[in-house]
Amino acid sequence: MYRILIMTLAATLWLTGLEAPTAQAQTEQTDRAGALVERGLVFARKGEFRKAAALFEEAVKLNPDPTILHSLARAREEMGEHALAFETFRQALELDPQYIYAQDARDRIAFLERLLKSTHALLRVSSTPGAADVRITTSEGAEKSQLITPFSYWAPAGSVTIEGTKDGFVDTSKTLIVAAGAETAVELVLRPVARKGFLVISVSKGGARVEINGKIVGTTPLAPMAIEAGPLTIRVEADGEGTVTREVLVVADKESQVVIDFNDPDAGARARSTGPWGPVLLGSGAMALVGGLVMHLSAVSLAEDARAKSAYAESLDEQEKTAFERAKAEYIELRDDAHANETVAYIGYGVSAALIGAGAFMLTSPNRTANADLVTDDDALSWTPVLVPSAHGFFAGTRVSF
Repeated sequence: MYRILIMTLAATLWLTGLEAPTAQAQTEQTDRAGALVERGLVFARKGEFRKAAALFEEAVKLNPDPTILHSLARAREEMGEHALAFETFRQALELDPQYIYAQDARDRIAFLERLLKSTHALLRVSSTPGAADVRITTSEGAEKSQLITPFSYWAPAGSVTIEGTKDGFVDTSKTLIVAAGAETAVELVLRPVARKGFLVISVSKGGARVEINGKIVGTTPLAPMAIEAGPLTIRVEADGEGTVTREVLVVADKESQVVIDFNDPDAGARARSTGPWGPVLLGSGAMALVGGLVMHLSAVSLAEDARAKSAYAESLDEQEKTAFERAKAEYIELRDDAHANETVAYIGYGVSAALIGAGAFMLTSPNRTANADLVTDDDALSWTPVLVPSAHGFFAGTRVSF
């Protein structure tokens, strides 16, 4: 008990030691923010609101308190930055709708809204998908960035450009003309970045011109290229050889190969599979065979144990009825387990034979044809052999990804 008490006390002291620096750091930040506010108020009383606002901004970063935001909003209001003052008062109320100057903030928001309507337009910006990072540039050259949708923004009347960005999506922008006093809803629609696949074009003749979807991409030999996934039309033209056209389907994150041999015009119409179908099937079949052998050996061992248990039961006297019944039950359990393992072993042999046969066929069949119009790598499928231990031995199989 004393040991538990000592360990509990030590853990408490350790956790207290972790929390103390954090609390101390927060206190220091609050004190620094307070000192900055005091200095800012001194400048504000002198009418030097720009210097005061700079100090209030630093204080807000250390301690986002609504009263400090209120002081910052008042300084911005006195500087004539009415749109920023409006937004800062709103932020203060969002932090605490009942803070000490909340009613004054509401009154000033109402006043600023009437004032802004004479020179500004209210933009309500949203996006699909949400939480896009937005930058707004006005005709006056003013710029506001790091705005996260959805939000509202007072923009001066005139031309306004709204740019939206988000990871994984294509940047978008809108430029519009807004009138003073108008309220405009703006939705930014960001399209997902197109996923790419890999295209390898092999041509028997060097210097041949290659077009993809009507656009010249170069002359052969061409390096493998990352290209937007989807159907493509490839046109290859060589002097003195004519023109060959192929339709290709590029799959995202997969490699697609096109082979064009001007000595054999039909060569490109046969899909050249770069995936390891044959070896993978042979490997999977071998693993299934190993799994079947393991289960078969387990079945043989269990059968021997069952026979031994049966012999033991038969050797018991009639007076040892309880021991006889227990031995008989154990015999039946061992026999059933042996039959089950033997069944699994035979299934493994059958699967192994099918996989090995399919793999051998694919390796020994050179003229396999595929859809001449769609050439892809593995038809966007991948096979991975799996061999994992289980409670009764090993499990062998294949993982299929598509």
